[in-house]
Amino acid sequence: MRAILLLAAALPFACAAPRTPDLAGIRLENAPAVAEPLLEIDSASIWPMQPGATRWCEVDDRGGLPDFAWTVTADPAGVVRADEGGHRVMTIRATNSGGCEVTAVDKPADESRTLFEPALPLCPARLRCGEPFESSCAARVVRAGDGSERDQGTARRRTELVGRCRIVCPLLGETEALQVHTRLETRLRFAVAQVETTRWIVPGHGPVAERTEERISVLGLPARERRRTVVRLPEPAANPASGTSEAH
Repeated sequence: MRAILLLAAALPFACAAPRTPDLAGIRLENAPAVAEPLLEIDSASIWPMQPGATRWCEVDDRGGLPDFAWTVTADPAGVVRADEGGHRVMTIRATNSGGCEVTAVDKPADESRTLFEPALPLCPARLRCGEPFESSCAARVVRAGDGSERDQGTARRRTELVGRCRIVCPLLGETEALQVHTRLETRLRFAVAQVETTRWIVPGHGPVAERTEERISVLGLPARERRRTVVRLPEPAANPASGTSEAH
């Protein structure tokens, strides 16, 4: 069981707050994405690194679960912390070639931190359709409090621009999006986690939806499978009279 909790530090899940209405019309897989040889997407569209906050919501069979804020902050050196509602915090930095890489993932609920040594590249400056990007590095899980080691192993990642498709999402309604698929495999001494993530990105707006499937095995035996979908929400409208915001 400890190995399961440790591996969760590298898994892309977020948490959540009031149940959001009007999510029944979401459609993310109307038709397969169409591959185009000249299609490409830049690193900043896949992994936005500009400071700010956006609203997201997990979607289940009943509709929307409580929403959460996805916030991005940056220090003077340009190191970015992407906080998914307090569930997972990724430390990301730009590379000299224009891409980005993750150096650490904090999981506050587990009081754990996964360190990628020296860093795990997330994507190149420009990701082209038909040219998957692969990366790997050592991974070490430590206790958040004292930094003592819990487990270690390796992480391997493969990111691919699948193509262009049409979706229906809360932020933009029916729109054209680029579909990016990532496979992350983390192998520790006693457990293996395989995480498949599909992210829908609209140029000029960034990610608008994400679907994640995880499979965890411990000592070679299946331990957990889970599927999760989150969608980006419109920002609250400003109320000119009061200077406050109102939810849509």
